[in-house]
Amino acid sequence: MKKITRSLLALIITLLSSSTALAITPQQMFLEKIMEEANAQCPLDLGSFGNVTSIIYNPSENIVKSIVSVSPEFEALVGNNFDTAAVKQMMTFRLASTNEDHILDFIIAADAKYQYILLYSSGKKLVVTFTVDELRSITKIDASDPELIRRQAQAIIEQENALCPVDFGDGSKLKRVVLVNDWVIFVKECNPSIYTLSLIEDNKASMRELTLSRVLSEPAPMAELSTYAKAGYGVCYRYYVGSEYCDAIVVSNSEIRSLLGL
Repeated sequence: MKKITRSLLALIITLLSSSTALAITPQQMFLEKIMEEANAQCPLDLGSFGNVTSIIYNPSENIVKSIVSVSPEFEALVGNNFDTAAVKQMMTFRLASTNEDHILDFIIAADAKYQYILLYSSGKKLVVTFTVDELRSITKIDASDPELIRRQAQAIIEQENALCPVDFGDGSKLKRVVLVNDWVIFVKECNPSIYTLSLIEDNKASMRELTLSRVLSEPAPMAELSTYAKAGYGVCYRYYVGSEYCDAIVVSNSEIRSLLGL
């Protein structure tokens, strides 16, 4: 009796496995292969934001999952200001501008969803899900559309302001970021016991060199600068000492384009 029961159980398992295998569409099988190749390239650097540690696709769930390890520095900087809506907006722009290999088309063809799972060192987890319809809408976005680029720049400015004030630990704080007449202005407040306007004026050249060197060496700040340039904006760092200020670092749109080779 035990032998018969075991035989029946083995047969049921075999039939269920065959049924599951048959339920997988050719598009899902192809997507599984594509995602295995993508996962083999991990970790993928996302700059100061962190990195993609793995990309997983299970046809039975029919969800592509990108596991993102958020850097402790970014987590400390953002705190609780970076919510699901902000991440989804950021990732929407990213997906719209990085679909050169038609990855989204393969996901859509498999009728799958796409998830970003953000893991923080503190243990916090944030999950952002894109439905098939949302992915279809993203593929219709013209990443070179000037209006879209301006909206993306505005979103970056909003994200920057969500982080403010940012204490740099050198007697200065980033208070806010504003857009004025096609200039993105980073407003910094300086401790008057450490800074004077004349000191800032005298060190403009070295401050500019250090700032540009840092921005151009880190993927995330450089990507933001590129977005500002494509939107037609220049960048200015305005230092306040009390009620007086000095535009210490001014980089025109044409200069940014030249620096980035746009």
